[in-house]
Amino acid sequence: MRMSTNSPSGSYYLSGKSGTDMINGAIYNTITFKQVIIPKNTGEFDFLPGTVQAWTPVENSAPGTTGSGSGWNFSSTVVASKGLTLRVLPLPTQKRPADFTGIIAEEVHVTSSVTHREMNVGDPIVLTIEIKGPPLLKDMEIPPLSGIAKLTIGFKLRSDSEIMQLEKDRKLFIQTIRVKSESVRRIPSIEVPYFNTLSGTYEVAKSRPIPITVRPTRMLT
Repeated sequence: MRMSTNSPSGSYYLSGKSGTDMINGAIYNTITFKQVIIPKNTGEFDFLPGTVQAWTPVENSAPGTTGSGSGWNFSSTVVASKGLTLRVLPLPTQKRPADFTGIIAEEVHVTSSVTHREMNVGDPIVLTIEIKGPPLLKDMEIPPLSGIAKLTIGFKLRSDSEIMQLEKDRKLFIQTIRVKSESVRRIPSIEVPYFNTLSGTYEVAKSRPIPITVRPTRMLT
């Protein structure tokens, strides 16, 4: 089933998910429609009622006959929800991290991985950072890796090698890096600040550091 809904940005259709619910002591079949929206501005926004149109089969008896009908017609019913007003508040500026990129979610999970954990100095390795949690991942960004001092002190980053890959419930940031010295023992934790909508505070999601083994570059003579 689809629902036609209206918003300040226009009308569109949503697909519903069927289920059951108890209402006033009776079990009813239900259709639930969900849509994630992200406000671009502060202020109050009015949403007009959403409407659902349902078609019910009705037996059609041919004139002058009795007993079973000769076909079916469909009776249409339109049901509307109540309107809704949302008040959008600005994000707090107090204690906002300097590298905050606008991620807003109930929770954020960050995971790092590399193609291999043993390497020579200067070998290229691929670092993949996985982000899960934000409801809308398409336009989500993380702080530039080039600005993470704990990473750039031990690794060189190729500025032309960053790739972003969007999947169903996660977004991947893929970067080629090269270790600078055999003294480096790990790839540091990647930190991603976000605004927690449940606590109303800024928090930082962190990946686990990745231990690595670096061999010195051998010079051939």
